[in-house]
Amino acid sequence: MEFDYFCCINLPQADGTMKRIYLDVEIQNVENPGYAPLTRGNDYLSRMITSQNGKEYDYRNYDGMKKTYVIWILPQAAKKRDGHVNCYKTNEHNISGSTIERLESYDKSEQIMIYLNKDHDIKDKYEDSDWIKTPLVIFLNNTYDLLIKKEVMKEYGFEEIEKEVKKMCNLGEMIARENIEKGHSIGLEQGLVQGQKLERRKKNIELITNLMNSLSISFSKAVELLKVSEDEVLEIKKYFEA
Repeated sequence: MEFDYFCCINLPQADGTMKRIYLDVEIQNVENPGYAPLTRGNDYLSRMITSQNGKEYDYRNYDGMKKTYVIWILPQAAKKRDGHVNCYKTNEHNISGSTIERLESYDKSEQIMIYLNKDHDIKDKYEDSDWIKTPLVIFLNNTYDLLIKKEVMKEYGFEEIEKEVKKMCNLGEMIARENIEKGHSIGLEQGLVQGQKLERRKKNIELITNLMNSLSISFSKAVELLKVSEDEVLEIKKYFEA
């Protein structure tokens, strides 16, 4: 099990006590990876809760269970979702009667989805929470260079740590490079498979032709004797018809 960024945080309360939460922050570059990130998030939340067993709570005191959060940041979401933020959590709904349970007894997990578009113009401020959305767009995409990122840090009140900003720039370049290399690798693999298919088809055509000539049999009989697959037969038949 690997989280992008996992920690627990002790939050000081107004009454002088501490409230601990468990937090996982996930950077999801692909908006639709073939499954719903929220479903994957439910798996993460479940693991974050059960990992507390024996530390924060046990079978004698389940009330020690701490609330868990998963924050999804999608820095390359569709433009129509740019700046959108959704929250998913458990709510109480009275089906019959008016019994109300303590919020702390069931409010143990929450997911937050932050949608950002990499082509967002930093001159256009987000309507709300711009103080966090614009820096996220800048830092999690490689659209802007180091100088602009440093200017954004200064504008939004971040301590300027050039080493960390350079690290983020390098991370963006690494992700871009990995994607290019992955695409190149997939292309080579697909080309190799296609080449193998063509080579096999060429060999089958040669065998079928020799068999038809030497035994004076039909095309269908030859492919039957050679046990050529139906899909391959359809492709090879085009050659003989031509």
